Amino acid sequence: MSALLVPSSSSPVRHARSRGVALDTITPETYRGFLASPEGQALGPGFLQCPSWADVKEGWHSRLIGWGPDPKAGALTGAALVLLR
Repeated sequence: MSALLVPSSSSPVRHARSRGVALDTITPETYRGFLASPEGQALGPGFLQCPSWADVKEGWHSRLIGWGPDPKAGALTGAALVLLR
C-alpha cells in the first residue's frame, strides 16, 4: 500500500516536473483508462482505487492524481485516488 499525504488546507496539486515525469490532476475518464490499460491492470487495482469509491465516503473530497510523461494527455505511469477530509 502507498499513500500520498496532502494537507486539507492546501491548494490542488500543481503541475510539477522532475526527471521528465509530471504530476498533475487528471479526469475520471483518464484515470479509468489507466486502470483498464495493461500497465494499470498489472498493479492489481481493487475497488478502493475506483473514482466511485470517493462518492461513498461521506465528508471526504477526492483528487485523481496521475504521473508520467504527460498526464493530461493520458500518458501515465501511475495514478492515485487521494481522499481529503
